[in-house]
Parts: sequence; structure tokens; C-alpha cells
Amino acid sequence: MRMGKKDFDVIVIGAGVLGCFVARELRRYNASVCVLEKNDDICAEITKANTAVIYAGYDMKPGTLKARMTVRANRVMPALCEELGVEYSRCGSLFVASGPVSEMALKKKYRQGNESGVYGLHIIGGREARDMEPALCESVTLALYSETTGTLDPWVLGIAAAKSAADGGAEFRTGCEVTGISYHGLDGNYIARCKNRNGIQSELRASAIVNAAGLYSDEVLSGYMPPSFCIVPTKAEYAVLDTYAADGVKHIIFQEREIGKGVTIVPTVSGNVLVGPSELPADVREGMIHKDDTETTVLGQEYVAECAREILPNLALDRKIRSFAGERPNIYYPTERGWPHPDRSRSIRELTIIEDDISPCLITLAGIKTPGLTCASEIGIYTAERVALRLNLTELYGGFNAEKRRETRHSAIIGKAQGEAAVGRARSSSGVSDGWAGAHRIVCRCRNITEAEVRDAVRSLPAATSVNAVKRRVGAGMGRCQGGYCLQSIIEIIADELGVDVCDVMLEDGGSYILTGSSRVSAVNATAFLGEAIGLSSHGAAAHSMWVAAPSPMLHETAESASLPSPSEDMYELAVDVAVIGGGPAGLSAAVSARESGARRVLVIERLPYLGGLLGQCIHRGFGLRLFGKELTGPEYASRLIGAARDAGIEALLYSTAISVRPTASAIEIDILSDASRISRISAGALIFAAGCRERPIGHLPTVGSRPSGMFTAGTAQRLMNVGGYGIGSKALILGSGDVGLIMARQMHLSGMDVLSVVEQSAQCGGMPRNKRECLDAFGIPLLTGHTVKRVFGSARIEGVEIVRESGLPLVESDTTLLKSGATRVGCGTTLTASGSTLLECDTLVVAVGLIPERDLLHRIPEDGRIIVCGNALTVHHMADDIADDGVRAGHAAASILRHIHQLPNV
Repeated sequence: MRMGKKDFDVIVIGAGVLGCFVARELRRYNASVCVLEKNDDICAEITKANTAVIYAGYDMKPGTLKARMTVRANRVMPALCEELGVEYSRCGSLFVASGPVSEMALKKKYRQGNESGVYGLHIIGGREARDMEPALCESVTLALYSETTGTLDPWVLGIAAAKSAADGGAEFRTGCEVTGISYHGLDGNYIARCKNRNGIQSELRASAIVNAAGLYSDEVLSGYMPPSFCIVPTKAEYAVLDTYAADGVKHIIFQEREIGKGVTIVPTVSGNVLVGPSELPADVREGMIHKDDTETTVLGQEYVAECAREILPNLALDRKIRSFAGERPNIYYPTERGWPHPDRSRSIRELTIIEDDISPCLITLAGIKTPGLTCASEIGIYTAERVALRLNLTELYGGFNAEKRRETRHSAIIGKAQGEAAVGRARSSSGVSDGWAGAHRIVCRCRNITEAEVRDAVRSLPAATSVNAVKRRVGAGMGRCQGGYCLQSIIEIIADELGVDVCDVMLEDGGSYILTGSSRVSAVNATAFLGEAIGLSSHGAAAHSMWVAAPSPMLHETAESASLPSPSEDMYELAVDVAVIGGGPAGLSAAVSARESGARRVLVIERLPYLGGLLGQCIHRGFGLRLFGKELTGPEYASRLIGAARDAGIEALLYSTAISVRPTASAIEIDILSDASRISRISAGALIFAAGCRERPIGHLPTVGSRPSGMFTAGTAQRLMNVGGYGIGSKALILGSGDVGLIMARQMHLSGMDVLSVVEQSAQCGGMPRNKRECLDAFGIPLLTGHTVKRVFGSARIEGVEIVRESGLPLVESDTTLLKSGATRVGCGTTLTASGSTLLECDTLVVAVGLIPERDLLHRIPEDGRIIVCGNALTVHHMADDIADDGVRAGHAAASILRHIHQLPNV
């Protein structure tokens, strides 16, 4: 057939892991390829929300395409991941049974696996299973051990495949939704009709189309041919546990319950524990099935927790840092009773790959779910071969290169090189961009992600242009604090790389804005604001007495203008008497105390560009009454501590992050990554660990619903407003009435935000009475005790919350008087739901629900008398003076250790 003018040889619709691998495998042929994705980033739907398991193949019916692909894909997965630079863990799995029904299912899977040629299957008894996983419950009677089951991050695999495809010339267009396709027989081309985020329509022509649109594969075809199937999703919910919870989980654990489906427990490649899924029916509203329902539910999260406890009774479910939901695409066919009808679903038994026999080349990958991730590469190969056959693509593209190429991350090198002298040299040759100041700065402290890696993610193809896109590329924001520490830096780096305003940087897709302009209160404009606040508020006197009278230049110091001298040596290793990790009040006080007690050389290691720790963002008064005899702001308090350290001859390294601690016979060794990448290892006679604490993430709460932008921990909100000078919203609710929550309520009010209420779970205010009076009562901000936020609403940006009594009792009319007069509520007036809750409109939720001592670096390190923990890293204090006092104790203790080891003189 004579072909007319076309834009591409092949259009792939959908840039999930399947579409990315199809595009990658099409690189083997002399075909031009374009991948169209309706979201603003790739791998942002099904791929980012699944169980992350690479299956062995014993679950599939022997002889099916699904079984053959799974077994083959499992065998080649290690080599594929090595080639693509994807971290893969072949940790093995245990399929556990606890009764006759589940044992029968287990034995069936064993027979299926042997028939399909699955390698490394063993049936073992309950005792042997508990030898492998000591935390397994006593009720486990039998287990199927699979040596080859593994896990990886699904989105990382998909993005790596997309990069490989882009390297070969494939084009990716995000934010481009396909609204219909048609075939023009006269010129032999398909036309894909598209629209972008602004609604602008366009058309693209191609000789072939691969429909890999996932949940929407049926809708893509709906305008082209009569519907032969439809996608009806089920929602799958998961919980992610902190890395500390992974200590007792070595293998992937599948559960077969006697009644009903169980869950899977996965020790992820990043060190967390993934638990799930629950399966819930599709969201049906007004007769329509909604394919964008990714809200978590109370029922789903309770089910996940209940099943997990049945397998691992002592699993640390209280260490949950995140919950999420995804949708699984089930393919249904018409019946005489209408459709969809669930008893005719075939997608669980076989892969559904539909080829249109009438037109030249239209292939649909429909309803591909478990084990879609495992088989993604095999499905890509199969589909590319079918396209090549039908389009007569026989010439290999000369640029295709399947040689191994691993893009090594800084943090991976750091982790593997601990204790080796090659750590500094390995880092400098890692291939990560190094052409700007600060390339080695740690941006994400939970995962040791550097600024260079974030910038490379934004510059990559396909580019990461949102906060969540960066998270999927390099993992920044996936750690324990869930982005609370690195959010501001990520936003600013993206804005700088793209040349846009920070307010244009989204959390995910369009509309998920994070920042809303400039804050009226910040460290750099506090003086000007105070006069305005006094004029605007009848409570101006209270405001003036509590807020900083002048901005502190300390807040924006860089390494070059530090208040303390840096070590003069330009060397790989540096030896000191005492190393202090953390330059906050505990660390500075400890350093001075150690020096005054006889330590000759004391070095403070601080990851921020300034000393003082979180004091730098606390621009309110209330610090130092006991220690200095007057009320100071946080920056003023820090300046006094810095001055004392300077007078004592303390040295400091700023923008320097400790990445490992190793006790040896002669010293404590600390590996660091610094702004200049100048000094890589510190050897100290004693180590004072004063790294402070971090906030409990929002994911720790039992709050369910969506996860839109506009939700911040109190410390993150404080840092964005005070240090960054950014606005974060207009109408806010605060959950948690500790001192930080109260102080933020006042600051947000003074900055012009409408603070609807502070909601407190307990029966009493959690902060000091003085702060309640001066932060809430003085400004008419209501406190609602005995309540909590049960649910969050909103798609892109938060739109509202559901508030319930903690006791479970319904709200009564008198409760609503505690909400700020005139606050806009969902609907007309106060909305009381059937469960007795109330719905409240807001665009910002600030959560202040507690702090966690930060001792990550010391995790799994045997107790060593030369390592002294102090300040909030030891236990959370309420007063800065108490933190400083604890630092003094630690400094004395460190000097005492040095006198014992090195016979230092008594002072």
C-alpha cells in the first residue's frame, strides 16, 4: 500500500511502564516513535501504585502466554536491571499458609510452577519458614519458598526504559491527551486526535498505533470501533512503613487466608516495608465508574493492617510514613445480561493483547495487571515484533545499543563505599553533573540525594518538571520525613532549571500549586511587617512583643561567610579531638563545653548553610529567658551561641552532611559530603551526635482521602514562610495544638491567611498556656479540642477536610461555634454528615503532630562509649535552654572520654 505523509511510524498511547518498554523495543527497528501521555509526567498512574513484585511465575496457568512471559522475564530481570541501571533485589519470597484451604492453594501453586519451569521452588514447614523469617506468626503451618522472586521500584524501571527509548530517538510528549483515533485507508495512516493542557487540539499521523493507555485503553478505542470490552477498575490500597520496620523482614511474604484474599509484605529496595493491597470495588457515582479514584479509605487501611498483623504480629505498623491507593485495570466483556459483568473477566487468567485484523497495525494492551510489571519488557518485545512484522520493519536501527549502562547515584556509591578510601574518588567519577556550585550538597537528607541529582532529573529526557516527578526519578521526598526537609530546595531547583517562578512549580499535574506568592512575614521583611501588623490588628502590642524586631543576617549566610572558621586543610582526611554532628543549640553548646573541658580541636558538621539549626526559622520571641536572662528570637539566640563558639575557637563545616559513622579501634570515622566536596572523612576521638529531630509526616496519621498539594508539616510551613519568604495558601486549618502549631497559627494569621481553627485530638491544648493566650486567644483563632481530621478532599490542591470527634460521637451545634465565625464551609453553612462529622473548606492543611529524634546514622551501630547523643536527637525537649544544657553535658562527657583515652590534661 502506498503510504501518505505521516509524522511518525508508530504512535504509542500511554507512557506507563508498558508504553515505555514498547517504545524502547521499537528502537531495534528503523522506526520513528512518539509516545503520547495525558499526564504531565510518565509512569504516573498504575505504574507508580502497585505491589512492586517481580513474580517467579507459579501463580499463572501453565502453557499460557502470561505464564511463559513471566517465567522468562523473571530469569532475565537481573541482567535487564543491570543494563538499565535499576536497583533490583532478588530477595526471594515465602507464600505462607495457615490451614487446609490455604495449604491446598499453596500446593496447587507449587505444581503449576514446576509445570511452567519455575526455578527454585520449595515447600517448607512452618518451623523452617520461621527460621527464615523469625517474626512470622505461629499459625503458619506451610510455606512455598521461591528463590527467584524479587522487587524493584516500578516507576524507576519504567523511567529507565523511557530514557533508553529517548536515547534512541523516541519522542515523548506529556500533557497530551488522545481524544480519539481514526484510520484513513487512502493514505494508509492512522490519525490520533490530541489536546494539550490548554485545550488546544492537534492531530498526529502514523502508520501504526500501540494503545497502552491502561485504565483508559477502552476509551481510546471507543471512537474507532464498536466497544468489545471495557475497563472496570478495582482500587488497591497500600501502607508504607519506615525503614526501621524492615529489620525483621527479609523476604517478600505472600498471604493466603482461609477466607478471603490476603496481603503482600515487601521489603523494598529503598529499605522501607510495603504492605498491601486491599481490594475495593470501583467508585461508582451517578451511574458512572470513576477511573481516577486514588483516595485511601478507613476500611482499606484497616484491612491492610489487620492482614499484616495476621502474618507478622509484631510488624511496626505504628511506623507508617505514607499510605496510597492505585487502581487495577480489569477487562470485562459483554454478556446477554449486559456489561460489564464480573464473572466473564478473563484478564486475571491471560494477557489481553488485541490486534485489529481489519486495519494495518493497531495493537491494544488491555487490562494488563499482575504480573504486568514483571512482563513489561517481554510485552514490549512481543509488541515491537508484531509492529515490525505488520509494517515490514526489518532493518535494525544502527544506533541501538544494549550495552550495560549504569547511571550511578551519589548515595549508592556512598553506601557501597563506606569504610573504603575510594569514597571521595568514586564520587568524583560518578558521572553526575558537577558543573555548578553546590553540586554535592545534600538536598534530601533521608535518602542522601544531592543537588546534582535533582538538577540532572530536571534536565533528563523525559524531563522531571514537578516535585513528584523528581521524587520518582531520584527518590527525593520518599524517605522518613516525606519531603518535609527538601521540599523548598526541590521547588527552587526546578524553578531555576526551567526558568519559571517558584509559584509555577507543581506537586504533580496542573493545578497542584504549592506556593502562592510572597509571605508577608519572613526573616527578611519582619521589621516592615510589624508596623503593618500593629496598624491592622487590635492585638498589635502582643504581636510586637513576640516577633523579631529586625531581620538577622545569619539566616542567609553561605559557607564562604560563615560565623565560624572552616578547617584550613585541603585534604581527604581530617583528624580532630571531637566531632559534633549538628550545629543547632545542642551541637554548639556541646562544642563549646568540650573545648572548655580540654578538647584541643573541635569541629561542628552542619548540613545547612548557616549555624543555629531550626532556630534560624523561628523568628518569634520566647527563647533564652533562663540562659541569657531575656527573651530572644530564634536567630538572636543562635547568634549568641555562635559567638560563644567563635570565641572558643570552634571550627565548622557548613553545607556538609554526615553520611556514615563507623567506630574503629582507634577513632570514630565520619564520612561526609560537603558543598565543595573537599573533605570526605573525619576521624575523631569522640563524637557528639546532635542532629536534632524531625517531624512526624502527614502519612503517619490515620487520616485518609486524597493526597493533594497544600498539606504541610508545621516545620515545613515555617521554613517556607520564614526562610524562603513564600506564601503557602489563603485559608488554613491546623491539626495539632503543640507550641509549634500555636505559633504557626499566629504567624499565618499575621501574614494575611484566614486560619479557620486549630484542631486538637486530645481534650486539652497541647502547648503552653502562654502560647495559647498569645497565639490563639489574642487573635480570635478558635481551638477545637477532642477532634481530629478524618479525611482530606481535593484532586490537585486540597479543597477541604472532614473533622470528627475523637471519641466517635457526632458533632453538635455547640461545637460549630468553636470554628471561626464567618469561615466558609462546604455547602451552605455547617454541613453535618450522616456520621456526624463536619466538612470544612480550606486550601491549606498544616499538621503539627509530634517530633521524632533523628538517629538514623546510628541505626545498627553497636553501642560505643565514644559516641554521645544529646539534645533533641536523644529526647525531644520543649525549651531551647534545656537543649543547650544537654549539649553542655555532652561536651563535658566527650572531654572526659578523651582524657581517659588520650590522657588529656584536666581543665
